[in-house]
Amino acid sequence: MVLIFRLCTWEDSVKGKWKSIATMGLGGIAANLVMIVSLPIISRLYSPEAYSAYIFLLSLSLFFSVLGAFRYELSIVLAESVSQAATLFYITAILSFLSAIISFFLLPFLAPILRWSHLSELKDWLWIISVMIFSQGLFQVSWSWLTRNKEFTVLAIAQVIPNLLTVSLQIGLALYGINDFSGLSLGTIGGSVGTAVPLFLFCLVRYRNDFYFKPSRKEITNLLRKYKEYPLSTTPNTLVSTLQERVGFILMGSYGSPTDIGLFRMAHRLLNIPVGLLANALRPIFFQTAAQEGFKSLEPLIFRTFSLVAKISPPILMIFILEAPGILAFCFGENWRSSGTYASILAFPMFLLAVTNWLDRGFDSLGQQKLSFHLEILFSVTSMAGWFLGLVILKDVRAAALLIAVCWSLYYLLWTWTLFHRGKFDLKPYRLLLLQFLIECLLFLGLWAGLTLILGKGVATLIYTIATALFLSRYLRAGLQLQKGLRKKL
Repeated sequence: MVLIFRLCTWEDSVKGKWKSIATMGLGGIAANLVMIVSLPIISRLYSPEAYSAYIFLLSLSLFFSVLGAFRYELSIVLAESVSQAATLFYITAILSFLSAIISFFLLPFLAPILRWSHLSELKDWLWIISVMIFSQGLFQVSWSWLTRNKEFTVLAIAQVIPNLLTVSLQIGLALYGINDFSGLSLGTIGGSVGTAVPLFLFCLVRYRNDFYFKPSRKEITNLLRKYKEYPLSTTPNTLVSTLQERVGFILMGSYGSPTDIGLFRMAHRLLNIPVGLLANALRPIFFQTAAQEGFKSLEPLIFRTFSLVAKISPPILMIFILEAPGILAFCFGENWRSSGTYASILAFPMFLLAVTNWLDRGFDSLGQQKLSFHLEILFSVTSMAGWFLGLVILKDVRAAALLIAVCWSLYYLLWTWTLFHRGKFDLKPYRLLLLQFLIECLLFLGLWAGLTLILGKGVATLIYTIATALFLSRYLRAGLQLQKGLRKKL
């Protein structure tokens, strides 16, 4: 909230962008609030083992959903005319439908992987993947179309509805007695379909005049060729990125236990909440602006966002890393305390992901999809090596998590440096910002350790909380002063 408030008090010349960011940010806050409120309930209704099987099935669904439209939906935002965008809209929807049909007949061949991962009970539920491919395809094509048309209020609502439907169905099914992985899976399908279909129909009805034409075969062929980098580079890029994570889950299922997968994924899901908040608030505006004005035009926005996050996050990040097991046990129950250990290990790389994930269309706007693909291959190879070393060689899930955390942290830093270098940004301020962030993290770490050693954890927590509140209020006061100054100028 502090970040979004501070962004919205910036220069009046870009007031429209910040209003859009605030709209998307509030939608993200509401969507994540649904998840935060529901997770303590769901974690008490479903066991780690049920969550493990559900996450494995969901991971397979998300992996194959990438192939649905071969990432052509991203080209809708970049299309030069309304007719081209509408044609790409049709192409993407049709490709998603065909991919879902084909997957329905090919998915039974995944049975050996399920047996190897000790999840044979999922073999009768593979149809869910085909439904997810189609529903995610409709959702993504609708999202791109609405982004192009700056329908940020609708997009903000579309962030909330799937979470609300999903958790409502999951809780309802558990109370009805379906409290295994199938309850979680059916809830997710209901949330996905219940959002994607109405959103797709909304686009068709609201912009019906844009779709009243019949594209020629030549135009379709020309568009497929023009945006061929999406199936040739962006799709493999996304597949490789998704594959490295899914391989980790498969190895965890084979060399660890279903409980380990459930605990790890709960930690990962919790840490993804701020990632999704920032990405959903900033990515649509960023991508739409970069497509029209160029990536370089976003340098002030990017630096201001990085600066604010670097200044307000150290005290919160440090206390979470140190006390994650107790926090998760308090919020989700004692069964999930061990998940806090994974959360502590993954906290720093997930923080870096939260800060940079909304820039993931940067290479597209620069026309550097191949470079992004090469970086993704490097990331995937090192990550899979970390999973293999930790799980197969060391046979220790926590060691694997630690190795993965190191790989992810180094990659996110390298990825960001490469993007800014290719975008011709001035890198010196970012190096100084990173140094300032690390120093503040060490200071708050020392403060917590010293207070705990001298006064005990109870008093230390109280003093640390007060110090954090004073630290954050400093930036809130600065935002109010900036807003007053802008009003006087006007």
